[in-house]
Amino acid sequence: RFEDGKPAILFADEITSATREVHSASYQLFLERRVGDVKIPDSVMIIAAGNRLSDRGVVNQIPAPLLNRFVKLTIEPHLDSWLDWAATKGVDPRMLSWVGSQAQYLHNFDAGQAAGSEPFSTPRSIVSAATYIDWPKAERVELLRGTIGKEAADSLESHLRLWGRLPAFDEVVSDPEGCRIPATNELGERYAVSMMCAMRMDRQTFGALWRYVDRLGSVLCVLAVRLAQKRDPSLATAKGYRDFATKHRAVFERA
Repeated sequence: RFEDGKPAILFADEITSATREVHSASYQLFLERRVGDVKIPDSVMIIAAGNRLSDRGVVNQIPAPLLNRFVKLTIEPHLDSWLDWAATKGVDPRMLSWVGSQAQYLHNFDAGQAAGSEPFSTPRSIVSAATYIDWPKAERVELLRGTIGKEAADSLESHLRLWGRLPAFDEVVSDPEGCRIPATNELGERYAVSMMCAMRMDRQTFGALWRYVDRLGSVLCVLAVRLAQKRDPSLATAKGYRDFATKHRAVFERA
């Protein structure tokens, strides 16, 4: 039940999978903002979503009269937005690190591959794949290939080996100024260690972790803190945050 004047969203999901009868019945909803005698308040935004014909899903052509009632927008995956979301949902930091350094796998959909019933990587399948990361290697490899496809799974396996070469978290916290950092040309390791710090950063470890990541450069330092704050907004009051914000103000304000 909608309350007059209170903002809300009426979401018609999978509109492209609806039958022609449902499409016809929805004309009144999308044009007149009414279902029978029920009037949808002006404060309610009506949104519909669905797959494209090219997505190889169960898709029925939207009739022209219904399509004419829409403002049609195409939504594409966005790496930074997904990283922000994944950070708040507790997705394994190794998966964030892999996707962040191999952005082509965030949405690696191939219509021909899908037509052959071969799996592919998407934001949804990546989150599912993250649950298998700690399985024994033989089983993990097969499960990852069956979830995100062979190419993406093999890339992730390489990244997991890279992750194993990173400094231990306890070493970073205990000696942020002296603990080893990856070499300048080891971009994958540098990104991975920044993600490790981002996902483990809390009010107690903030001071040590930001100083360690700061040694990797301003961009990775700000990225790590930004993702950590998405997960825990209270970090803005942690000891050392003012020093971080002062040093990286220019980059942080653009992020």
